[in-house]
Amino acid sequence: ELEAFYGDGLMNPLRKNKEVLNDFKRKLGSVMFAAQMGQQPAPMEGNLIKKDWFQDYNKAEIIKRIIEEKITINFYLDSAYDEKSERGNDPSAMMAFARIDKNFYILECAEVWLNFPDLIKFLPTFCRRNLGTKASTIYIEPKASGVSIYQVLRVSDIPFKIRKDNPPKDSKIVRLTAQTPTIEDLRVYVPMSESWAGSFISQCVTFPNSKHDDMVDCLSASLKLWKKMGSKTKRVTI
Repeated sequence: ELEAFYGDGLMNPLRKNKEVLNDFKRKLGSVMFAAQMGQQPAPMEGNLIKKDWFQDYNKAEIIKRIIEEKITINFYLDSAYDEKSERGNDPSAMMAFARIDKNFYILECAEVWLNFPDLIKFLPTFCRRNLGTKASTIYIEPKASGVSIYQVLRVSDIPFKIRKDNPPKDSKIVRLTAQTPTIEDLRVYVPMSESWAGSFISQCVTFPNSKHDDMVDCLSASLKLWKKMGSKTKRVTI
């Protein structure tokens, strides 16, 4: 009986036609759209993130462009407590990312099981191999060993800026949900041929049921920072 009130599958096609609703869905993302417009807490198709939302790119071509255009690479660290991660806890994860053509490019997302001293040594190596410069910033989530890492790095001679990110106030699911519209809008690029890409994608599409979620945390936090950075790209000599 209710179908008699619908036109073309819509309750009020004059007020909110399919073009308007599709625009809402693009801006809100499937998760928020399902909650606000469909009164469902999750999209019918399931997971928060779909594999097809991530875009592939040729890393060699992008690296050439980064060097030629002097595009700044920034980094995010989500640290674990210690090397005990090898016995089941989450590893530390670090992401190298850049804004190119108003899109979010991930150069690398690494997860490592390292004790504090080795993690300190690993960070500059990771940054250098991903084209870090004096304009690059390492953002550190101030949890677990992150506070101590920040305190050590800020007084070291590491050639990168060190910033402590704001402590997360929301749950991991809420933080990722806030970033899904950007991913669903096909603006996140991952070099699929890289060895780490498979684990990264798998962790994202199985979240929150994945064994580890450190790389997902990096993605959520990096995208949030990327939005704040705006469309202007700093340029320095590499």
